[in-house]
Amino acid sequence: CFSMSEQEEVYEKGEKVLVFYGHLLFPATILDIDLQDDDPFFVHFENWHKRYDMWVPLNHMNKWTDDNVAYMKELKALHGKKTGVSKKRNKSHKKTSAAKSKKKRQKS
Repeated sequence: CFSMSEQEEVYEKGEKVLVFYGHLLFPATILDIDLQDDDPFFVHFENWHKRYDMWVPLNHMNKWTDDNVAYMKELKALHGKKTGVSKKRNKSHKKTSAAKSKKKRQKS
């Protein structure tokens, strides 16, 4: 259990939370808590590779509530489309480039 003061939220290992990453909130699970660290919460983001697991500060943490889930969706609607090229387009572009390179080598 972790609480910095009476007014702040209490978080526990294994708890599902919403965590700020950039301008957006993402669902995550608390894997560990280190009270001695400035970033005391080690979280795993849902459906993300474990290489993105990270220690985050208290001000990035949000309880899993209906209001916070609605806020997460609102933020995604406002900021989610400004992230640039999607991963899907990026991968297909790489495949196309690789295919062209292969064709060039076969012609030579």
